[in-house]
Amino acid sequence: MNSIWTGESTIEECLRMHPEHAEQLAPMLALAMEAHASLAPQAPKLSYVAATKQRILRRLSKKSQGLTSKRAPRKPAWQLKPAQVVLSLVLVLSVLVVGAGVVRASAAALPGDALYGLKLGLERARLALSLNAGGDLEILTRRADTRLDELQNLVGQGKDEGVEIVLDGYGGALSDLTDLAATTDPETIPGSLEHVLERLAKHQEVLARVLEQAPPSAQPAIEHAMERSSHSQAVIQQIRLGGSPSELAPGQQRTPTPTPSEAPTMHVIDLDAHHTGNQVRVDVEVVLVGGGKVRGATVTGSWSVSGSGAVSSCVTTGSGKCHLWSGDIPEATQATFTITDISHPSYDYAPEDNSDPDGDSDGTTITIDLAGLEPPMPTDVPPTDTPIPVPHTLHVRELIAEKSVGNANNWNGFVQVVIRRDDGRLITDATVYGTFTFEGGTCSTSCQATSYCKATIKTGATTATFTVTNVVGPYSYAPSDNREYSVEVYAPE
Repeated sequence: MNSIWTGESTIEECLRMHPEHAEQLAPMLALAMEAHASLAPQAPKLSYVAATKQRILRRLSKKSQGLTSKRAPRKPAWQLKPAQVVLSLVLVLSVLVVGAGVVRASAAALPGDALYGLKLGLERARLALSLNAGGDLEILTRRADTRLDELQNLVGQGKDEGVEIVLDGYGGALSDLTDLAATTDPETIPGSLEHVLERLAKHQEVLARVLEQAPPSAQPAIEHAMERSSHSQAVIQQIRLGGSPSELAPGQQRTPTPTPSEAPTMHVIDLDAHHTGNQVRVDVEVVLVGGGKVRGATVTGSWSVSGSGAVSSCVTTGSGKCHLWSGDIPEATQATFTITDISHPSYDYAPEDNSDPDGDSDGTTITIDLAGLEPPMPTDVPPTDTPIPVPHTLHVRELIAEKSVGNANNWNGFVQVVIRRDDGRLITDATVYGTFTFEGGTCSTSCQATSYCKATIKTGATTATFTVTNVVGPYSYAPSDNREYSVEVYAPE
């Protein structure tokens, strides 16, 4: 194709070079040349202009027929220009000439690979050739799926370079999906929005898994993608229910007087309790109405153990889950935990929607039978000289300052906290609380043991000191046993 377009060869010469394919190549090359010529900026053929105009008008007419009076038509961001449609056609024809093997090979391409541009071009071509909104939704959803597949491959191979590229592509696919959903009557695409919501819920799970494996340098971008995914899910859910799409950007505060449709709601979908040692742990899972996992929700609740009213809180991770600990409890037969509030900068808490599929709670309050979880020693067992075991304790074994990300005026510091039991056993189900202290301010944070505590520093400070203030987990925290209390982190060079 390149030799023909540059004038080095003619169609006839090309056909003579490949006589075995001449019959199939002749019409495709002729059509490709016609399309290529029509892209010239000067003096386009009047017949082409007229035909293109009619195709666009017919397509817009089909898409506008299903619009309800509640939604003003607007031009979707994903809609391709006529020249792009023709370019896509040329691309398809070129691929037919090259062969299907190249297409199959491009499917596995990642950013930086020679065939990655072809892969993206084929995606644009498929969208340009789609004939209805249902097909557009499916293509855009698969495009988002593909970007997350690429993300998993990059992180699995330890590659950082292409992460932002694929996440930008993922964000673009989400924007296209919400734009298309906002300008399409759901009744004209039955079942399509439900399918999109299911896929977005899967995306949340994938991103949460990848976040745990990703290096610190890639985590901020992945966290942002999780916020965009949750927000897109909430918007599409509102559209599916007949509401207007939210104008709320991910991570921003709501306006002082939002309407109900502008404030997606969240609720508890699972509430479980475990009796560990001399403490009780409650696991909470928070989701949006459409099922999307909610990250960054602060769950607050109160304990009722032997008349006490202790309060504890936790912040949900990308999985939508977090853990609350009772602290050391006295001798008692029963403990009750009640969620009193869940707060988030972008979503409202709807306690009336709380539920628990296990049936051991109503999603808001759970009662733990302590005596039933730890039965007493049998009375018919003769006493022995075996000493009573001493309860285990937790301590900080190591603080590891990871490489910071950003620039001198706006950077993220990361510290990995290693928690061990007094017998040396590694502990992963504990929450670490700490403070970053730096010139111009402080930042309190928390993280799960063995993961990364993070702070964003925008004061121009070149160093920060992270200090552990508390550890809450399945055993009592013994700060006197800490091997390290604090560690220095430095701004990127």
